[in-house]
Amino acid sequence: MAETLGVAGELDGYESQADIYEDRDAVHDVLERATRERTADDLVEALNAADVQAVEVADIEDVTEDPQ
Repeated sequence: MAETLGVAGELDGYESQADIYEDRDAVHDVLERATRERTADDLVEALNAADVQAVEVADIEDVTEDPQ
């Protein structure tokens, strides 16, 4: 995922999930910067192409406007 988002270099130092969890605020900041300017559709397409399961999460307004 980090490679797809172009932030692999910023996240290479983590050796375990525990390390990522411990530094989660910094990881969040890196991912937020990498995704802020991209649309949900673009992110879903890019992540799915990299075999990372991703879907757009609907907010309450999306749910109430969905004709389904």
